[in-house]
Amino acid sequence: MKLLGGWLVTAAMVAGCGTPVAAGTQPNPSVQASPTYTSVSAAIACPPVVPVHWAADDGASSGAYVCRTEVRDVPGDGSWQFQVVTGVTGGLDTLLHVYATPDAALGSGACTMELPDPLVVWLRGAETVAVRAPRDDCGKPTGEARAAYQGLTTVVLSTTRLTQVTSQLATDSGCSDSYKDMLSIEESSGGPPQTAAQPQPVTSGTRVCFYRVAPDEQGDRVGHLTSTELLTQEQTDAINAALRVAVVDRTCGRHTHTHFALLSTAGGGTLVALDGCAVQQDQGWWRAGDPLRTALS
Repeated sequence: MKLLGGWLVTAAMVAGCGTPVAAGTQPNPSVQASPTYTSVSAAIACPPVVPVHWAADDGASSGAYVCRTEVRDVPGDGSWQFQVVTGVTGGLDTLLHVYATPDAALGSGACTMELPDPLVVWLRGAETVAVRAPRDDCGKPTGEARAAYQGLTTVVLSTTRLTQVTSQLATDSGCSDSYKDMLSIEESSGGPPQTAAQPQPVTSGTRVCFYRVAPDEQGDRVGHLTSTELLTQEQTDAINAALRVAVVDRTCGRHTHTHFALLSTAGGGTLVALDGCAVQQDQGWWRAGDPLRTALS
């Protein structure tokens, strides 16, 4: 790779922002057409450092890296976030020339509120320096910088699976992998308002999502998907029979259960504490007997 002003040039793209042009398009004439790359990790190619504005235009370079994260489906295992490291095959000269443009003074006009990708370029040498795109009068990357960044052509060097985004169970069923324990949340806030003497019935074929409750990092109670099913007609009849005899009872607590079920319907959902007493809908909450939980077991 060519050293640029004493720095080895690398580039990194912030997760989810921008998509480089596919490799194989005509490279910038001043950049080597077929630079040599080997597999490299994101930690080496694109280490985390605070970006600064590039204040010099040093001309051409023959090598760079682009790092991004993307979500991909994995057959039989839901969807995962991947770290992708690519080598730049063209367009780097143009990008560096544009990045040497000074920032514009912040203006007083109307600006949009989104937080844009700073389009970081990484220069590596004795120490790592991250260089961001020049900013317009709204403090966002200029149009020329975005065009130059998106004009980079790349080849994939390494792909690393990071974290699972959606499980296969959630993908197949339509249930969420996690669901806030709304029984406990509504109890703590005094809701929902009691506007019905009895809960609404459910219909055959309703999707049931079963959750195990565990605290998250903040200590909040969150349900984690364990299984799912579609209600049979027999289950539906038993559940509705139990709902018809459910009663308003303020002594029925909603914060001690360890498992709950969510019965999803077009008009809302029915939450059942599987090892508690409560059943809850948008119209209030009630004490339900064991037949309701037996029908869901």
